[in-house]
Amino acid sequence: SVGMACGALGDRFGHRQTLMSGMAAMATGSLLGARAEGFEWLLASRAIEGLGFVVAVSTTVPMIVRFSVRRHQRLIFGF
Repeated sequence: SVGMACGALGDRFGHRQTLMSGMAAMATGSLLGARAEGFEWLLASRAIEGLGFVVAVSTTVPMIVRFSVRRHQRLIFGF
């Protein structure tokens, strides 16, 4: 259900912008995790990083479909 919401965000605000936001969330979560001093901060940073990953993955698929030639889509999705 989170993936569906992230996909809807991509449809509404643009897939490229949403993908960049997801990448920024992953980077932020990673940096916070590297500097975490306790379990709570580490867990919170992993949640931020995980949400960014879901956002990035859910918006990448429509971009692949949009920018690939139809006859190559099966090959691209196979990779």
